[in-house]
Amino acid sequence: MADLVKSIGSLLTELGRRKVYRVAVTYIVIVAGGLELVDLVIPSSRLPEWSNALFLAFAIFAFPLVMYLAWTFDVTAKGLQRTPGQSATEETAVEAAAGVATIDEPDPSVGSTPAPDAEPASALDERAVAVLPFENLGNAEDAGPFAAGLHHDLLTELSKISALTVISRTSVMGYRGGGKTIPQIARELGAGTVIEGGVQTVGDRVRLNIQLIDARKDVHIWAERYDRELTTENIFDLQSELSSRIAATLHAKLTSEEEGRRTAQPTGDIEAYRLHALGRDAFAERSEEGMALAVEYFESAIERDPDFTQAWGGLALTHVLRADYMFADPVTALPRGEEAALRALTLDPELSEAHAAMGCLYSARREGSRALRSHARAIELQPSYGQAHGWLCWVHLLLGHPEVALDAGRRAVQLQPVEPEARANLSLAYLGCGDSETAWAEAQRALEAHSDFDYARWAGALALSTLDRSIEADTQFQPLSEPWARSWPEAIKVLARAAAGDEAAVHQFAVARNGGDESFFAALALAALGELGQAFDTLRRASPLSWSETLYLRYALPEVLAPLRDDPRYLELIQEVDRSWGKEPDSPG
Repeated sequence: MADLVKSIGSLLTELGRRKVYRVAVTYIVIVAGGLELVDLVIPSSRLPEWSNALFLAFAIFAFPLVMYLAWTFDVTAKGLQRTPGQSATEETAVEAAAGVATIDEPDPSVGSTPAPDAEPASALDERAVAVLPFENLGNAEDAGPFAAGLHHDLLTELSKISALTVISRTSVMGYRGGGKTIPQIARELGAGTVIEGGVQTVGDRVRLNIQLIDARKDVHIWAERYDRELTTENIFDLQSELSSRIAATLHAKLTSEEEGRRTAQPTGDIEAYRLHALGRDAFAERSEEGMALAVEYFESAIERDPDFTQAWGGLALTHVLRADYMFADPVTALPRGEEAALRALTLDPELSEAHAAMGCLYSARREGSRALRSHARAIELQPSYGQAHGWLCWVHLLLGHPEVALDAGRRAVQLQPVEPEARANLSLAYLGCGDSETAWAEAQRALEAHSDFDYARWAGALALSTLDRSIEADTQFQPLSEPWARSWPEAIKVLARAAAGDEAAVHQFAVARNGGDESFFAALALAALGELGQAFDTLRRASPLSWSETLYLRYALPEVLAPLRDDPRYLELIQEVDRSWGKEPDSPG
């Protein structure tokens, strides 16, 4: 009896959620009005007396169909859509109470290919949040930047809450335009909660339709429409209101420090806000053209509002990464990035992006310990800052802290599940910790999503080389043309010959490479031949080592280079490398 009562209660609740009551009442009102209209028309027309009865019979016949449509479909911001279902347990209870036979419908997720480490929907954490790109619901071109701006700002605010895990903007942007179901997206991103929204501008007003979805059950938790005058004050009030409501719904309590870090209105100029949003979109492309355009947009926003902190932060990071990606001359780009970052920190010492920009700047200048502190501060201010976790992993790898790098790399991948750079960094961290099999698997995951990403290809080849799979490593290296890889593909072949006893070929390689920019590889060949004295002398002449050479020396080919690493002189060499990367004596790890 108790189960029957519970089932009936579940049915009544579900009828309310699907708005069946509302549709039924509306239908009855329309039918009653229709009957009155027919009564009025019959005397003055040639309609037969039984027309009223016929209309009523038709209305009664159509009622079940109307109720079915109300149960099955819902009117949303995107138009008419199928109403999301419940969990299996709730659905069974409703069907039992209603006496409905269950019919197996095709599962839209069947045949999809989730991420290799995707969890089943029921195992996802509700506090892991994916905010899908907001759609432009109107025809106005101006709505696009405001949709992007609101999306970026909401993500940033949520990322500051340590109780939440917020999937990065770069990872969710791939789901713009639909094409996958909410459960599919949730599994691929590892998010238990998904947020959808649409933005429309009409004249001087902006309308936001937003809905919070429990992706584990594919059920809408709430949906709201906000209609405001299009001002920066209203936009920032709206993002603050939304982040507070989302956190409260997910029972994510803010610390006192996080409450104090809520973003104040950064600009009062609506055009500066629009330009900043366009800059964010251009920056997100990570292309040479896109990042050059981002600089123009950020500078234009700053021209309109010289105190626009976020625009300064975006400009700083763009300049620094343009130098890092070799899109711009570091001699000019890095000082510009530093100037913008310092300006941003003067305006707001707690702007996480500016601290991250300084971290990347210090890394480029080989000031490793300072880079660690800046990235750590960026993460403290914005715990779900996925890229900062990735950069922290990278610097720890350079400074010889693979275990610490592994923790940072795992967190970066959790926040950026489809980003190949995060996967490649994690691959190198596993390699540094001696787990070459997992290192290879992570590199493969990056390449499955982005087959032309050379950094992941390089990381995978290192793992294969360490696994003594030199032929496969050579296949990985063949299409690699990046200058930072240098002579490593050929060195792999030569060092494999050393292991096979072909000393003549190895010696020839060492002689050919010694004395120039490739001296580092000559030193590795000498070490493989057992000529350790010459190897150490050559390595000292090759200093300071590049980042790729540093990683080769620290982590690659542990068996081939074991004699080098077992020699007491190796510790002195590593200390010299540490100093060249700005590692301070009290550096963690």
